Amino acid sequence: MSEEANQNNSETGIGDEVRLYVEKRIQLLTIVIAEQVSRIIAESFQKLIGVLLIGGGFFFIWFALGYFISDLVNSTGLGFLIVSAPLLIAGYIFMKNKSEKLTAKIQAEMISKAMESVEQNLMANRRKREEELDEEEK
Repeated sequence: MSEEANQNNSETGIGDEVRLYVEKRIQLLTIVIAEQVSRIIAESFQKLIGVLLIGGGFFFIWFALGYFISDLVNSTGLGFLIVSAPLLIAGYIFMKNKSEKLTAKIQAEMISKAMESVEQNLMANRRKREEELDEEEK
């Protein structure tokens, strides 16, 4: 009887340890994914701010160029029309071209960053487990 009770307690203990291990792995995975997503969002936000600042600078340069061309042709409207024509043409070309290459490039970059982070976390976890096993052996 007592052997059966010990065996049941042992099986229950192993089951509890396996359940706890699985729960901890799921929590770790959740944390890793949240970390990766937050890093990607932070990097994207930083790039967006940089693009907006550069865009603002180009806006004022283009505006000044519009006034300069207006003085050269003695017509404010014609000066701004001349300056805006390259932007309108470039915008039209950009809209009409399919951005599959750009989309694929952005997706590939995001996937590679995510995979790199996952690999780093896996390697760190593997080293940690190996260190724990080494300590247990000692």
